[in-house]
Amino acid sequence: WLKQSQGRRAVFEFFLRARCRSAPELPSAGLSSASADGPMPDLASAATGGSVYLVSSLDPEHPGKSALNGIQSAYWISTGLYPQEMIVQLGSLGALSTVRLACTRVRRVRVEGCQEEKPLTFKLLGETELQDADQSLQSWEQKVEPQAPIQYLRLVILSGWDDFCTVHSIQADGQVVERRVEVDVSMERGTRRRSTGPRSDFKDANAGTNLALKVQVPKQGEAMRNRDKCEPDAPKLSSVKTWSD
Repeated sequence: WLKQSQGRRAVFEFFLRARCRSAPELPSAGLSSASADGPMPDLASAATGGSVYLVSSLDPEHPGKSALNGIQSAYWISTGLYPQEMIVQLGSLGALSTVRLACTRVRRVRVEGCQEEKPLTFKLLGETELQDADQSLQSWEQKVEPQAPIQYLRLVILSGWDDFCTVHSIQADGQVVERRVEVDVSMERGTRRRSTGPRSDFKDANAGTNLALKVQVPKQGEAMRNRDKCEPDAPKLSSVKTWSD
């Protein structure tokens, strides 16, 4: 069975190389479509900091990162049964507008997005069935409805037209969004103030606030500190063993 599988894969890759030579060039890495607000970067591209977080199949000659470098002859290839998946960490948190895929022998495919700092919960962005294009690359473009900014993309290949499939390019067009944080700050007089802006706005939002922590030592502790010259919770004299001492 192993020899038969290796033989089928060798034939598959032979015809794949021929298809790649005749297919149109992929867009340059990091470049993407334009909008009314100006050109939008490809946030999945290695040129903009995108990286592969996880792949379900690993071939040292065709790693997952090959789908992010914009080189047409480079690709990630599956090595097992379906479904197959790839998780891509975007170079920046982004408000996506379009996700593009270039692949071969993929039949049914789904793309999902995760808004969290860790890829735990994904929401569906789009799903389709591609027509088999035996002599050329398949392409799919999915418009993304406005939603919360996305940090991770998950590509799930549910089925294929062959035992193997390849992914040559994953693009995620969108605008970079700065991650917002919520911080509760205790004020000197017991009031609380909240900053919900980007990290860079935290200082301005709390301008003039005394954020220093104050420690009040009980009278018992003050007497103890005067006695052995140590902090009340770290006695140094052998005769001092408990707080009451």
